[in-house]
Amino acid sequence: MQRLGFLVFLLLCTIHFVSSQTPEQCCLNLRNDWAIWTEWSQCSSDCGYCGRKTRNRLCKSKIYHGCDCDGPEEHREICPDKTCSPDQPCCRGFSNGTSCQINLDCQVKPLPVENRPPTTISTTPKSSGC
Repeated sequence: MQRLGFLVFLLLCTIHFVSSQTPEQCCLNLRNDWAIWTEWSQCSSDCGYCGRKTRNRLCKSKIYHGCDCDGPEEHREICPDKTCSPDQPCCRGFSNGTSCQINLDCQVKPLPVENRPPTTISTTPKSSGC
């Protein structure tokens, strides 16, 4: 019975028959209705730790009622957790953002860039453009 009451309120609020409520007040009760997360996407790399995988969710409140949801619609993770073998090339890793230097990353679960030990291989591209 309580669910039926909420559904009636939802219907009335959505089509604005409840004149005493502003859209903002309506959204206080309708916001943050998230769909479940999708399955993770396939990892974009076979080894090293340069790959990315993502999963998404929809804010049903936004779609059906125009009310916002708190939090991210996309979740990203670094992958895979597998070291590159000697016969596989390393993946292109992070750029330091200040020059054309590219670091090749063959590691598993690297430290944050500022704490990374000098175990990555650094190369400088032959072309002048990044």
